[in-house]
Amino acid sequence: MMYIVTGRWDKARQLNIATLAEVRRIGTRRAVPGAIAIRAILLALDGDFDQAEAHIREARGLGQPLDRNVYDFVEFADALLHFEKGDPTLGCQLASVANPLNFAVPLVAGFLAEAQVAGGDASGALETARKLRSVAALPSHPGGLAIRIEGLVHRSKGEDELAMTRLAEAAQVFERLGLPYDLARTRLDWARLAGRADPQSAIRAGRESLEAFSRLGARVYADRAQELLGDLSK
Repeated sequence: MMYIVTGRWDKARQLNIATLAEVRRIGTRRAVPGAIAIRAILLALDGDFDQAEAHIREARGLGQPLDRNVYDFVEFADALLHFEKGDPTLGCQLASVANPLNFAVPLVAGFLAEAQVAGGDASGALETARKLRSVAALPSHPGGLAIRIEGLVHRSKGEDELAMTRLAEAAQVFERLGLPYDLARTRLDWARLAGRADPQSAIRAGRESLEAFSRLGARVYADRAQELLGDLSK
């Protein structure tokens, strides 16, 4: 998961493929669902939704897990897949019942909070942001995610100026920490809001996001950045 956060997606893919091959060979019931879930998460982030769904089905077909901490990542993989496809429902549901140990993983908590925002649960999202802030002081990945979530909540309420301020602050944290994926997503959200007031800055942020997504292999977000740039150039 750390390789995902730090933008070393090629390394994450290589490590996960090797790990999954080993756990399939050894056949440990506890390890297999977790490795498959990480594979599904990577595929969902890559935009390979069909393969992600196939891996989730495989993990669930293994029966009841011995370790709920591991199996909750299967649920998260499914929630993430649906979120990336535009449906936050599973993410909202999982946010209300997730194992606290897994909820403390910033990558998980951040996406679940975004699902809460998209699903209309602004208060739940802000509570998740509060939990993230409690994990580590700024500058930190959890802290940056908390600021990002606050920005998304402001955006959901039509408070665009406040949203842009918080998103810009979150982007500064991610840039300082060298976290290209979160930085690119946050810049893209900022650019969507800045298009009317500052189109040149919005275009620049959109291009930077597109370059980052292309390097990572995040095809869905690269397409979204390209679409925004097309809209801004009209």
